[in-house]
Amino acid sequence: MKKIALISLLLVVLIVASVALTACANMQYAGTYEMVSISGTVTANGQTTTLNNNLYEYYRLVLKANGKATVESKASANGLAVELDGTWKYKDGQIHVTTENMGIKVVEMMDIEGDTITYTTNQQAQGIQISFSIVLKKQ
Repeated sequence: MKKIALISLLLVVLIVASVALTACANMQYAGTYEMVSISGTVTANGQTTTLNNNLYEYYRLVLKANGKATVESKASANGLAVELDGTWKYKDGQIHVTTENMGIKVVEMMDIEGDTITYTTNQQAQGIQISFSIVLKKQ
């Protein structure tokens, strides 16, 4: 009986330690990251748009210490603003951001080094091809 109690206590201590380490990682990387550069293309219906900084009034990623995340962007030309809420975690040199929009859950994995996040993707779905790299810097 003492062995079971000791094992149970050890598991609780390990869980608490794991949560504490996760909180420390979240504190280290929490903050607002602003786009410093974007390059690539988006092709839809045979039309290709080359991505560059001039297309955005702003593009930012807000990572809160509690694990919540917000992706915000606003187009320069038409003022269309997008805001997606989700969650984030740090794992093995990457920030994993999970969002859900219109019932579709997406997990994006972004490299982080120091105060710079680099997100590179090459995806195709429903006739849309997206290939880009974006660099965000902590403010």
